[in-house]
Amino acid sequence: MRKVLCHLMSKLVLDVLRPRPGSPLARFDDILLHDGSSFAVHEALAERFPGRFTKHSPAAVELHATMSLLQDAIIRVTLTADTEGERSQLPEPDTLRNKLIIKDRGYEDRERFAAIMAAGGSFLVRCKGNANPHVLWCRVGGRRIRQWSNRKLADFRSKLAGKDADLEVVWRHAGKDVRYRVVLVWNSLHKAHMVLATNLSVADFDVADLRRLYAVRWQVELAFKEWKSYASLRKFNTRNAAIVQGLIWAALAAALLKRFLAHAAQQVHGVATSTRIVAMCVGDHLGAILKAAITGSPIGSLVRATLAFIADAAPRAHTARDALTGRLSAGLEPAMEGGV
Repeated sequence: MRKVLCHLMSKLVLDVLRPRPGSPLARFDDILLHDGSSFAVHEALAERFPGRFTKHSPAAVELHATMSLLQDAIIRVTLTADTEGERSQLPEPDTLRNKLIIKDRGYEDRERFAAIMAAGGSFLVRCKGNANPHVLWCRVGGRRIRQWSNRKLADFRSKLAGKDADLEVVWRHAGKDVRYRVVLVWNSLHKAHMVLATNLSVADFDVADLRRLYAVRWQVELAFKEWKSYASLRKFNTRNAAIVQGLIWAALAAALLKRFLAHAAQQVHGVATSTRIVAMCVGDHLGAILKAAITGSPIGSLVRATLAFIADAAPRAHTARDALTGRLSAGLEPAMEGGV
């Protein structure tokens, strides 16, 4: 089943989103989102798949996934015990040339930042709130504050409450000074800053741009939700580790097929589709297509009917909101003729 999933991931590839004309995102070959999702398995598998929360879930697995934002699809996934470190499952820096990777707080790693920059890649990573780098310069409202230059962030951080700030910071690695940006985005609800680290240029991406760009990381969380809610990816009642793994890969293959059909309908009919709605309602159509394929029956008419059904039943409900505050707000548009 793992080989089946890998085959599908390599073949069922479509361009779903693209940078808008003039967007600085156009210089990237792809925009990658990375995160992990865990769930419990039978407690008899605690030795094979130990869980982090031994009282409630003595046995658990984690799926480490890398998603292509432009393909709107998971392109790499690994399965480990829930206790295995997350950073070891990240894409290698030398695979990120001309790509941007966006990661959550658990993946903050300054040595990896340096390696990504050396490889010609870019990163946008959320950092812990107590980060205290050495600040070379600080801008607030586009104006450089000279008295806060060449100081530790903690020396003046209290003065930044209620404000967004853009910092260039430096740290020593392998005998060299490594520079990148740290952006403090004020959250008025929580009365605290969200801290982002990046090597994206100030000229191309201001603080507001980075906030919008980081928000698209939520797309990988929505993919995880589709896996668990609409592809039967849940705790399996078996003590056999091989069966558990086979069922996991099968669930992901089913989710991948559903998402591909959603994207294909967008390409064929020029309608932006909701992968969540498709995941909910296309099961019977997918079953008919697979049955025909297995028995050697023609599937062309079934596929065409399925894509027409999807275009009619599962259009995205809030395309205007997508452009203002959703997945398109960072400078993307649907990759299809005629736009949305």
